[in-house]
Amino acid sequence: MSQILLNQDINPAYAGLVDSYYKFVVDTHPALNVDETSRILLGQAVRFGSVDPDKLFPSIGANLAGKSPAIGFAVGGKNQQNVDGDLGYLRGDPVPVIKSGRIWTNTAKAIPANIFLRSQLGTGLLTDDPGALEFEYISVKSLTSTTSAGLILVEVKYV
Repeated sequence: MSQILLNQDINPAYAGLVDSYYKFVVDTHPALNVDETSRILLGQAVRFGSVDPDKLFPSIGANLAGKSPAIGFAVGGKNQQNVDGDLGYLRGDPVPVIKSGRIWTNTAKAIPANIFLRSQLGTGLLTDDPGALEFEYISVKSLTSTTSAGLILVEVKYV
């Protein structure tokens, strides 16, 4: 039997896609962003709010301990919508968050496979830079590699 070639323009994954062949834990939380124009994108690291701990915000900064307060990553779900050309969630949308398992997300630069990652201050993108923020509540390990900034499969564990 001959091999069938697939269209090379089809993306095999997208940010926010969960590897469902591996055990995972997903919780759903309402999203409350800093202002009406903010959003949580698929595959983006998220944190609880400091004033309202039941609400989610994008995790792009550091907490008082100087670490990333991310609790997981936003997963694609039935309420996702097109937000200025990106898939994500708007203010008040329920957001499924993976706290343990494998998810596709974005990196700030080229990343090798099988290393623990950190969060880039200001963007929340994953990086292996030693000066970037360590995660306080989760560990994030690369399972695939990328030759430049882009999509990568990571394993998330809640610690």
